[in-house]
Amino acid sequence: MDKSRLKQNIWRILLAVLCVCLLSVPVLMLFLWAFGYALLFRYPTAFLCAMSVLAAAALVAVYIQKPIFSKAETVFAVFLPTAALFCGLKAAKSDSGVFAWLFAGILLVCCAVLLIKILPRALWKFLAAGFEMLLCGFFLLDMFFTVVFLGITCNTVVQTVPSPQNTYVAEVIDSNQGALGGDTFVEVRKTASANILFFTVQSRSVRVYEGEWGEFETMETVWVDENTLLVNNETVYLDHFVLL
Repeated sequence: MDKSRLKQNIWRILLAVLCVCLLSVPVLMLFLWAFGYALLFRYPTAFLCAMSVLAAAALVAVYIQKPIFSKAETVFAVFLPTAALFCGLKAAKSDSGVFAWLFAGILLVCCAVLLIKILPRALWKFLAAGFEMLLCGFFLLDMFFTVVFLGITCNTVVQTVPSPQNTYVAEVIDSNQGALGGDTFVEVRKTASANILFFTVQSRSVRVYEGEWGEFETMETVWVDENTLLVNNETVYLDHFVLL
């Protein structure tokens, strides 16, 4: 592909990369969840920043080049705002920083405007605009409740205890809920994990113990063997839980 043709199709390349990146996240999360694994954001703010820049670049390229869109491009673009909302909320909640929410908002707006620009008819553009207003309203409402209400909850891993053969790890978690008090949790997961770009793939954690807030300060968590955990003299058999 020569430079002139590449320049003419830069919008298509940017749009394709954006669609693949955003749509693959919920698909991979669902696929991994079915097999007992979790796809977690390793660098949520960096991911949102990269996606925001990509979406903004695709939007600028579309406005400059004014291309004619194929049916396939239109179909994929329909899912962009919803995928942007999903990825934005997932990533922002795992970071909870101001910049994470800012980039999530920019990403959602850029994808919403892209969809309106790509849709061929005025009626579809109008319906899309109404739907996107609902998405933006949901985003703002979710951000408000997360920052104002859920923001007081802070879960901190205060102790990690690997099993004798390092197959599993038990995590003691202090759940501080401010004036509401809190809880102490013990969760177990497999130790195997893999870091891929902005993400970490690891086994889903299973909660095996719930105690009073502050209990972790005197809690004794000891592995009896590879499948048995002793928490405050309470025996926890991993065979009773699903640990894939």
